[in-house]
Amino acid sequence: MKRKLFVSIVVLVILSITTVCVLWAKGIIFSDKENPNINNNLVIITEEERYVEKEDNGFVKDKESGKIVYNPNVDYTDRNSYPEISVITREENDFSPYDWDSYDDGFILEYMKYFIWAYPEHSFDVFSDKEIASVVALASQLYIPRSIEEVQAVAKLYFNIDNYELPTGTYKLENYGDFTVTKIDKYYVSSEIQNEKELLNSRYLIDTEIVDNRIIVYYDYAKSFMFTDTCYLPHDFPGDGIKREERCIIGYYQFHFTYEDNKIHLDKIIYEINDKYDE
Repeated sequence: MKRKLFVSIVVLVILSITTVCVLWAKGIIFSDKENPNINNNLVIITEEERYVEKEDNGFVKDKESGKIVYNPNVDYTDRNSYPEISVITREENDFSPYDWDSYDDGFILEYMKYFIWAYPEHSFDVFSDKEIASVVALASQLYIPRSIEEVQAVAKLYFNIDNYELPTGTYKLENYGDFTVTKIDKYYVSSEIQNEKELLNSRYLIDTEIVDNRIIVYYDYAKSFMFTDTCYLPHDFPGDGIKREERCIIGYYQFHFTYEDNKIHLDKIIYEINDKYDE
């Protein structure tokens, strides 16, 4: 009897360990907040700073082009010479979602485009650490060196994270390209984009729905050449007014926000494929 009990316990332990290993391998447990809607191969971040070279004199050079991307003798916070991060500028100067109408294509379009550049045609309920890092890196516009405080402001605006530390290393975004982020003298700076992909950067704001402090922004997703008088007519185009041909629209986006303390925070993204799209 004791032997049978012992064997049963051993078998149960083996089955339990096997089950845990399988669930771990599939990312169901111990998944480090990975987004189940995203193929993890879409973003890879390695510690290797592959595309930049730090020189002894403090300069940082792009290895592929030879361009100096950081000069220690330059004040990159001088706004007479170097523009501020665009989403931060819009938010501070003229941001209020209650002033949006169906055709406001300013701040909110700038805000959303980095998600679409990095992860086109994807939905999000949560964001993994890698997804957060890639969006913050793109939205921070690191072709100009940005201070730690500026990058932290972007992370706060997009994900409501305080004191964010952007991972350095080489980012490989399957739908965007490859680039290296490095940190020097309290600045973040990026290499030029390698293996750059063609971006479908065309979106058209259809509607904005605001209920209390909840905001939903509705966008069509289409190729740029579709915005013509034969397929898709923007609201300010002279002539017939708004025209939407379903066959031209690749898919439909919903961006869900919460508005509080004069700031918006993205809660989720819903993307639906248009089965009537005719490429």
